[in-house]
Amino acid sequence: MITSWGVEVVTEIRMVQPDGTGDVAIPSRLAYRPVCDPFAVFLTFQPNWQEPVEWIFARVLLAAGMDGPAGIGDVRIWPGRHGSLAVALSSSDGNALCMLRRPLVATFLRQSYAVVARGSEHLQLDLDDELAALLEDN
Repeated sequence: MITSWGVEVVTEIRMVQPDGTGDVAIPSRLAYRPVCDPFAVFLTFQPNWQEPVEWIFARVLLAAGMDGPAGIGDVRIWPGRHGSLAVALSSSDGNALCMLRRPLVATFLRQSYAVVARGSEHLQLDLDDELAALLEDN
């Protein structure tokens, strides 16, 4: 859904169990907030017993993962089976393999491009103001 501040989709992540016994549905949110960071997407999920977990990664990485394996670091994305999109997350706290519905991600990306066209993200930034704010803090 396109909002006044960007794009947001509320859905479920299918978290794959490490022991291979299946997966667990976890409420999640995929958001694009160009005012915060026009280059990034925000993936937030909340396991029943924990605080929300938010991952921030490049929108271009999400788009690249729709067509084939993408990413070499803490976030890796690739097309999965049966219309899914696999998102592997790694941190010092552990690893997770999440499955998102690929058509939902495709719609999300199209809507995000309607808000800020691909390749024009840099136009959303006021580098002079950002630099002045950084220098003011020192």
